[in-house]
Amino acid sequence: MSRLQLSALLAGLTLAVGLVTAIVQSHNRDLGMRLADMRDETSLIEAVNGASTARILALDHGPLDPDDFDPKKKVSR
Repeated sequence: MSRLQLSALLAGLTLAVGLVTAIVQSHNRDLGMRLADMRDETSLIEAVNGASTARILALDHGPLDPDDFDPKKKVSR
């Protein structure tokens, strides 16, 4: 193969790699946007679940003092 053919092949491969990179980046951007929406939705669900849990605990056990919580304290079951 001559130098011209090798250079043309290299240029073509470079363009192909650039095109594939652009396609992958576009796809990743779409996936990232979808994941961000799912994260926001999950955060809202977690907030609602946390509020529901706090309400249920308050009804079952009375108001809980968050300052009284000691994670090292053993709880008898």
